[in-house]
Amino acid sequence: TIAEYAEGFYWQVDKLPYRDRAGNILGILVFAVEITERLRLEDRLRHERWQYETIVHAAPFAIWCKDKHDRLLLANQYIAKLWETTPDKLAGMSFHDLEPEYATRYQARDLKVIYSGKPELSITEEYFQVDWLVHKIPYRNKMGQLFGLVVFAMDITEHLQIEQSLRSQLQILEKKEASLRQGIEKLPIMVYAINGEGNIALWNRKCEQVTGYSAEDMIDNPKAWELLYPN
Repeated sequence: TIAEYAEGFYWQVDKLPYRDRAGNILGILVFAVEITERLRLEDRLRHERWQYETIVHAAPFAIWCKDKHDRLLLANQYIAKLWETTPDKLAGMSFHDLEPEYATRYQARDLKVIYSGKPELSITEEYFQVDWLVHKIPYRNKMGQLFGLVVFAMDITEHLQIEQSLRSQLQILEKKEASLRQGIEKLPIMVYAINGEGNIALWNRKCEQVTGYSAEDMIDNPKAWELLYPN
Protein backbone atom coordinates (compact mmCIF):
# COMPACT_ATOMS: atom_id res chain seq x y z
CA THR A 1 0.00 0.00 0.00
CA ILE A 2 1.00 3.64 -0.46
CA ALA A 3 0.57 6.07 2.39
CA GLU A 4 1.36 9.73 2.99
CA TYR A 5 2.80 10.29 6.44
CA ALA A 6 3.98 13.84 5.93
CA GLU A 7 2.79 16.46 3.48
CA GLY A 8 4.44 15.89 0.14
CA PHE A 9 6.20 12.64 1.13
CA TYR A 10 4.94 9.20 0.15
CA TRP A 11 5.89 5.77 1.44
CA GLN A 12 5.28 2.25 0.23
CA VAL A 13 4.12 0.48 3.36
CA ASP A 14 3.80 -3.25 4.06
CA LYS A 15 2.29 -4.36 7.36
CA LEU A 16 2.57 -7.89 8.76
CA PRO A 17 1.42 -9.38 12.06
CA TYR A 18 4.22 -9.94 14.60
CA ARG A 19 3.89 -13.28 16.38
CA ASP A 20 5.71 -15.07 19.15
CA ARG A 21 6.98 -18.62 18.83
CA ALA A 22 3.59 -19.96 19.79
CA GLY A 23 1.92 -18.05 16.99
CA ASN A 24 0.28 -15.49 19.19
CA ILE A 25 0.04 -11.99 17.71
CA LEU A 26 2.12 -9.64 19.75
CA GLY A 27 1.99 -6.64 17.48
CA ILE A 28 2.65 -5.51 13.96
CA LEU A 29 5.71 -5.25 11.73
CA VAL A 30 5.86 -2.23 9.45
CA PHE A 31 8.19 -1.99 6.44
CA ALA A 32 8.23 1.46 4.82
CA VAL A 33 10.21 2.73 1.85
CA GLU A 34 10.02 6.35 0.76
CA ILE A 35 8.84 6.48 -2.88
CA THR A 36 8.13 10.20 -3.22
CA GLU A 37 10.66 10.74 -6.02
CA ARG A 38 9.57 7.59 -7.86
CA LEU A 39 5.92 8.71 -7.82
CA ARG A 40 6.89 12.16 -9.06
CA LEU A 41 8.88 10.62 -11.89
CA GLU A 42 6.01 8.29 -12.80
CA ASP A 43 3.57 11.21 -12.79
CA ARG A 44 5.93 13.22 -15.00
CA LEU A 45 6.28 10.34 -17.43
CA ARG A 46 2.50 9.90 -17.59
CA HIS A 47 2.09 13.62 -18.31
CA GLU A 48 4.77 13.58 -21.01
CA ARG A 49 3.20 10.53 -22.63
CA TRP A 50 -0.21 12.23 -22.55
CA GLN A 51 1.28 15.32 -24.20
CA TYR A 52 3.04 13.19 -26.81
CA GLU A 53 -0.07 11.17 -27.67
CA THR A 54 -2.23 14.30 -27.79
CA ILE A 55 0.11 16.01 -30.24
CA VAL A 56 0.71 12.95 -32.43
CA HIS A 57 -2.94 11.91 -32.70
CA ALA A 58 -4.27 15.45 -33.10
CA ALA A 59 -1.92 16.19 -36.00
CA PRO A 60 -3.83 16.97 -39.25
CA PHE A 61 -1.50 14.72 -41.23
CA ALA A 62 -0.27 11.13 -41.18
CA ILE A 63 2.56 10.03 -38.90
CA TRP A 64 3.98 6.56 -38.70
CA CYS A 65 7.19 4.92 -37.58
CA LYS A 66 8.49 1.55 -38.77
CA ASP A 67 11.60 -0.56 -38.30
CA LYS A 68 13.98 -1.87 -40.95
CA HIS A 69 11.83 -5.04 -41.27
CA ASP A 70 8.86 -2.87 -42.31
CA ARG A 71 6.95 -3.43 -39.05
CA LEU A 72 4.93 -0.50 -37.75
CA LEU A 73 6.08 0.73 -34.36
CA LEU A 74 3.67 3.64 -34.22
CA ALA A 75 0.85 5.10 -36.28
CA ASN A 76 -1.28 8.11 -35.44
CA GLN A 77 -5.05 8.46 -35.58
CA TYR A 78 -4.96 10.13 -39.01
CA ILE A 79 -3.34 7.19 -40.81
CA ALA A 80 -5.28 4.65 -38.74
CA LYS A 81 -8.56 6.08 -40.06
CA LEU A 82 -7.40 5.49 -43.62
CA TRP A 83 -6.90 1.82 -42.76
CA GLU A 84 -10.23 1.85 -40.90
CA THR A 85 -8.65 0.67 -37.66
CA THR A 86 -7.03 2.09 -34.51
CA PRO A 87 -3.41 3.03 -33.79
CA ASP A 88 -3.09 0.29 -31.15
CA LYS A 89 -4.09 -2.41 -33.63
CA LEU A 90 -1.57 -1.17 -36.20
CA ALA A 91 1.42 -1.51 -33.86
CA GLY A 92 3.50 -4.53 -34.87
CA MET A 93 1.78 -5.03 -38.22
CA SER A 94 3.78 -5.23 -41.43
CA PHE A 95 3.42 -2.46 -43.96
CA HIS A 96 3.64 -5.16 -46.64
CA ASP A 97 0.53 -6.81 -45.21
CA LEU A 98 -1.38 -3.53 -45.06
CA GLU A 99 -0.35 -2.00 -48.38
CA PRO A 100 1.79 -4.46 -50.40
CA GLU A 101 1.80 -2.33 -53.55
CA TYR A 102 3.05 0.81 -51.84
CA ALA A 103 5.41 -1.07 -49.52
CA THR A 104 7.18 -2.71 -52.45
CA ARG A 105 7.31 0.55 -54.40
CA TYR A 106 8.91 2.61 -51.62
CA GLN A 107 10.84 0.03 -49.58
CA ALA A 108 14.16 0.74 -51.33
CA ARG A 109 13.83 4.46 -50.60
CA ASP A 110 12.92 3.75 -46.98
CA LEU A 111 15.92 1.45 -46.48
CA LYS A 112 18.19 4.09 -47.97
CA VAL A 113 17.03 6.54 -45.30
CA ILE A 114 17.43 3.95 -42.54
CA TYR A 115 20.92 2.75 -43.45
CA SER A 116 22.35 6.09 -44.56
CA GLY A 117 21.01 8.01 -41.59
CA LYS A 118 20.12 10.88 -43.94
CA PRO A 119 16.54 12.19 -44.12
CA GLU A 120 14.59 12.67 -47.33
CA LEU A 121 12.43 15.77 -47.15
CA SER A 122 9.64 17.24 -49.29
CA ILE A 123 9.24 14.28 -51.62
CA THR A 124 5.97 13.28 -53.29
CA GLU A 125 4.58 9.77 -52.96
CA GLU A 126 1.22 8.12 -53.61
CA TYR A 127 -0.70 6.16 -50.99
CA PHE A 128 -4.38 5.20 -51.08
CA GLN A 129 -4.65 6.81 -54.54
CA VAL A 130 -3.77 10.11 -52.86
CA ASP A 131 -0.74 12.35 -53.43
CA TRP A 132 1.30 13.10 -50.31
CA LEU A 133 4.09 15.50 -49.43
CA VAL A 134 6.38 13.22 -47.44
CA HIS A 135 9.27 13.74 -45.01
CA LYS A 136 11.25 10.64 -43.99
CA ILE A 137 13.57 10.90 -41.00
CA PRO A 138 15.89 8.18 -39.58
CA TYR A 139 14.82 6.78 -36.23
CA ARG A 140 17.44 5.74 -33.65
CA ASN A 141 17.04 3.62 -30.55
CA LYS A 142 18.29 4.56 -27.07
CA MET A 143 21.80 3.40 -28.00
CA GLY A 144 21.88 5.75 -30.96
CA GLN A 145 21.69 2.89 -33.46
CA LEU A 146 19.68 3.34 -36.67
CA PHE A 147 16.55 1.33 -36.07
CA GLY A 148 13.92 2.52 -38.54
CA LEU A 149 12.36 5.71 -39.83
CA VAL A 150 9.62 8.18 -38.97
CA VAL A 151 7.34 9.36 -41.76
CA PHE A 152 5.34 12.58 -41.84
CA ALA A 153 2.90 12.72 -44.77
CA MET A 154 0.46 15.48 -45.74
CA ASP A 155 -2.33 15.00 -48.27
CA ILE A 156 -1.64 17.50 -51.08
CA THR A 157 -4.09 16.08 -53.64
CA GLU A 158 -6.36 19.14 -53.51
CA HIS A 159 -3.35 21.44 -53.61
CA LEU A 160 -2.02 19.73 -56.75
CA GLN A 161 -5.45 19.87 -58.36
CA ILE A 162 -5.60 23.63 -57.70
CA GLU A 163 -2.11 24.04 -59.16
CA GLN A 164 -3.12 22.10 -62.27
CA SER A 165 -6.27 24.19 -62.62
CA LEU A 166 -4.25 27.42 -62.34
CA ARG A 167 -1.75 26.17 -64.91
CA SER A 168 -4.59 25.32 -67.29
CA GLN A 169 -6.17 28.75 -66.82
CA LEU A 170 -2.79 30.41 -67.39
CA GLN A 171 -2.31 28.47 -70.62
CA ILE A 172 -5.76 29.58 -71.79
CA LEU A 173 -4.95 33.22 -70.97
CA GLU A 174 -1.61 32.96 -72.77
CA LYS A 175 -3.34 31.58 -75.86
CA LYS A 176 -5.94 34.38 -75.74
CA GLU A 177 -3.19 36.98 -75.37
CA ALA A 178 -1.30 35.49 -78.31
CA SER A 179 -4.48 35.56 -80.43
CA LEU A 180 -5.12 39.18 -79.40
CA ARG A 181 -1.58 40.20 -80.32
CA GLN A 182 -1.89 38.48 -83.69
CA GLY A 183 -5.15 40.34 -84.31
CA ILE A 184 -3.59 43.68 -83.38
CA GLU A 185 -0.64 43.01 -85.67
CA LYS A 186 -2.98 42.52 -88.62
CA LEU A 187 -5.07 45.66 -88.04
CA PRO A 188 -4.84 48.23 -90.91
CA ILE A 189 -4.39 51.06 -88.41
CA MET A 190 -1.55 52.11 -86.13
CA VAL A 191 -1.87 50.61 -82.65
CA TYR A 192 0.63 51.15 -79.88
CA ALA A 193 0.55 51.03 -76.06
CA ILE A 194 2.54 52.82 -73.36
CA ASN A 195 3.47 51.27 -70.00
CA GLY A 196 3.56 52.98 -66.60
CA GLU A 197 7.10 54.17 -67.14
CA GLY A 198 6.16 56.01 -70.33
CA ASN A 199 7.89 53.51 -72.60
CA ILE A 200 6.27 51.87 -75.59
CA ALA A 201 5.00 48.38 -74.75
CA LEU A 202 3.16 47.56 -77.99
CA TRP A 203 4.03 48.53 -81.59
CA ASN A 204 2.05 46.82 -84.34
CA ARG A 205 3.00 46.15 -87.94
CA LYS A 206 1.19 49.24 -89.28
CA CYS A 207 3.29 51.38 -86.90
CA GLU A 208 6.40 49.82 -88.39
CA GLN A 209 5.23 50.53 -91.95
CA VAL A 210 4.31 54.17 -91.29
CA THR A 211 7.31 55.19 -89.12
CA GLY A 212 9.97 52.90 -90.49
CA TYR A 213 10.90 51.80 -86.96
CA SER A 214 10.49 48.14 -86.00
CA ALA A 215 8.92 46.88 -82.78
CA GLU A 216 12.37 45.79 -81.67
CA ASP A 217 13.57 49.41 -82.06
CA MET A 218 10.69 50.91 -80.11
CA ILE A 219 9.48 48.57 -77.36
CA ASP A 220 11.02 49.32 -73.94
CA ASN A 221 13.37 51.86 -75.52
CA PRO A 222 13.51 54.98 -73.31
CA LYS A 223 14.70 57.01 -76.33
CA ALA A 224 11.91 55.86 -78.64
CA TRP A 225 10.13 59.21 -78.47
CA GLU A 226 13.34 61.00 -79.49
CA LEU A 227 13.46 58.77 -82.58
CA LEU A 228 9.88 59.70 -83.47
CA TYR A 229 10.20 63.38 -82.58
CA PRO A 230 13.88 64.34 -82.99
CA ASN A 231 13.17 68.09 -82.75
